[in-house]
Amino acid sequence: MIRFLLKNYVFYLAFCLILKLVFIIVYRGIIPHDMANIMGIMYHGLPLDLAIAAYLTALPALFHIVHLWIESKLFYTLHKLYLMITSLLLVLIYGADLTLYSYWGFRLDNTPLFYLKSSPKEAFASLEWWHTALLVIATAIASWLLYKVSKRWLVSPITLLDRYHPTYSRNVARIHPSFHHSTKTRKTHARWVQTLVGVFALGLLFLAIRGGVKVSTLNTGRVYYSSQMVLNHAAINPCFSLLESVLKSKDFAKQYHYMKRDQAASLFETMRDTTTYKTTPKLLKTKRPNVCIFLLESFMARAMTSIGEWPNIETNMDSLGREGVLFTHHYANSFRTDRGMVAVFSGFPAQPTMSVMKYPRKTQQLPSLPKALHQAGYALQYCYGGDADFTNMRSYLTAMGFEDIIEDIDFPLSSRLSKWGVHDEVLLDSVARQITQEKEQEPFLKIIQTSSSHEPFDVPFHRPGLTKEMNAMAYADSCVGDFINKMRHTKYWDNTLFVLVADHTLHYPDTIDNLSDLRYHIPLIFCGGAIKEHQVIDTYGSQNDIAATILAQLEMDHSAFTFSHDMLNPNAPHFGYFAFPNAFGVITADGSFAWNEAAKKQVRDTTPPARQWALRAKSFIQTIYQQIASL
Repeated sequence: MIRFLLKNYVFYLAFCLILKLVFIIVYRGIIPHDMANIMGIMYHGLPLDLAIAAYLTALPALFHIVHLWIESKLFYTLHKLYLMITSLLLVLIYGADLTLYSYWGFRLDNTPLFYLKSSPKEAFASLEWWHTALLVIATAIASWLLYKVSKRWLVSPITLLDRYHPTYSRNVARIHPSFHHSTKTRKTHARWVQTLVGVFALGLLFLAIRGGVKVSTLNTGRVYYSSQMVLNHAAINPCFSLLESVLKSKDFAKQYHYMKRDQAASLFETMRDTTTYKTTPKLLKTKRPNVCIFLLESFMARAMTSIGEWPNIETNMDSLGREGVLFTHHYANSFRTDRGMVAVFSGFPAQPTMSVMKYPRKTQQLPSLPKALHQAGYALQYCYGGDADFTNMRSYLTAMGFEDIIEDIDFPLSSRLSKWGVHDEVLLDSVARQITQEKEQEPFLKIIQTSSSHEPFDVPFHRPGLTKEMNAMAYADSCVGDFINKMRHTKYWDNTLFVLVADHTLHYPDTIDNLSDLRYHIPLIFCGGAIKEHQVIDTYGSQNDIAATILAQLEMDHSAFTFSHDMLNPNAPHFGYFAFPNAFGVITADGSFAWNEAAKKQVRDTTPPARQWALRAKSFIQTIYQQIASL
């Protein structure tokens, strides 16, 4: 059993690794192919190769286990049939990937299947008949060769209990009649032992498919490791990227479609920000300050007395709001971190039915606030105490321009005491030590993502009178306050802008309406030595507006951020936007509108009819999905 499984697994793993080298050779003109880069590609892409080898080994393993108990040549035949099918599929997948990458610039996904399904005739329109014939012949030959090699390597007519196989037993019994009696018990014992080995091996295969025992499951984004996108692409296993995209496949252009494109485009124009930084009031003392953005896990506006109602929780946020710039009507785009990140860093609104972060080919085409700052000379660093592979985060951060990513594995195992990695105080103490050494390249952009106020809310902190959820939030707030106080004593303070914003709100209390305005109300504070003076901004906005607002303050163009609005420019349209599974809404100074797509009905509309917020909101989300479909 062990030998059989190892032969299968090693065979498919070797196949994946060899084809990865073939890809590098074929595209050596654009892929840096020195030894260091080749090793980097092979090493970082290995998890996906291990997973595909596990996928391909799993079914033969099941055949083998069943064959232990049902002695039939059927399983021998089934195994050969399985090899025929997998040989054909592997040749088709790797052949299509090697051919199409030069045209499309991304590894194989479900795009060819979309064209074959929707327009099969047009898909082959550019090929002469003899081109098609050659492709068919080449595919057939390559598949046959792979099948012959795999059959020779992997299939044996007797794949079972070797010396306990029926043929062997009958031959020996002719010489030793007592063999059957002595063998029966031994054979049953051997079957149970090998079955247990097989089940254990299936468990190991499952771990390889899942990508280990971490919180995050394996995804294409895990192999992203370089700012050179072609190196990330080379590391991807095309079988995995195809499988992942097929499982997530949807026709986004047909979702949330309410009106003709011309009407949607016309209404959307009324919601776009076409202003420039030249007409926006300035909050900053300096043109190019350092920028430190806190993405605060689940922080709520209700937990601040200055803009909410619950005391003794986010006390440091209240204090920082009193000395900096406090935005009183700011709203989260969604209910998940991955949606909030894309909204903040790409100015791209969240969607009710998906997370665009899970589609690396699409996210690498989104605008990027970090990349815009990097092009202006900023040094970038992302600091997180958790798993950077969660929900394809690494591929997104890499696409956004980050090379320096601090994550849970950068901390001692003894410090990773939280379900999500290290507690916030450990993360922030580490970042503070780094900054207080005063060796930072300026200007810099640091993103700090907290996690301690995430469920299960287990923190090394207790404030009397608070629930478990609010106690965790108070703990995270205290960690942020301590960090800011340490920064006041560094040489960077007078030239640093701190942006404090929640990634989303907490569903708390559990009776709160998921489509209410209050459900998405979050804190947003600009503070630090670079701020001129305290201000309270009552403008309505949401996370997707932060990118344009920061860029305008830095006197940089933000026109590439189509869905982002400068919240400080009086000439820009201002509104908050939120999305929830199968629902969305807008929140404005005129009132709010919410729509339930599953029920196909309006939840509320308290806005003046003349302002057309219902139609405009629908055009906004329709444009979001059209944009996603075009990426």
